[in-house]
Amino acid sequence: MWFVKSEKEVEYVHQERMKCLEMGFPLPDAELAWVEAVRLRGGQVTAVLIVGTVALACAPVGGTAILLSLVKDAPVWLMPAILFFMWSVCGYLLYTLFRSGMQMLSQIRRPADFLVKPTPTPAPANGVKLAAKETSEPRRPTEGIQEGLYARPGTTENS
Repeated sequence: MWFVKSEKEVEYVHQERMKCLEMGFPLPDAELAWVEAVRLRGGQVTAVLIVGTVALACAPVGGTAILLSLVKDAPVWLMPAILFFMWSVCGYLLYTLFRSGMQMLSQIRRPADFLVKPTPTPAPANGVKLAAKETSEPRRPTEGIQEGLYARPGTTENS
């Protein structure tokens, strides 16, 4: 058929992938597959958020209309209790859906292997070695707060 790869082409692709695996190189299509997976995952989570939000917003409205039109002989205290329970459950489910969906969307990132890494600066030609920026031990968090953006120079919270 027209869309099927020939046996020779399939064999070449297999050999290329095997050589990459044997030599420790990433597979040639790994980055493209990862980008496609991230794009699909983001679209799926977004679709679930949209459909779930519409369903959980319309369900209590429809349920209230059905309940008020069908139930005529119920005690007076029962209707507000059922409506409160129905709206509370739908509100809680909507909150949970939104929270977990946003958390899922925030976790969709590319792995560090595919990010562009900065190239290290070469050593100067004259042989001078660069010293570390901070050679002392790191400061405690309270020292950073006392010397923050709005602190007056040379003062601390206690003085």
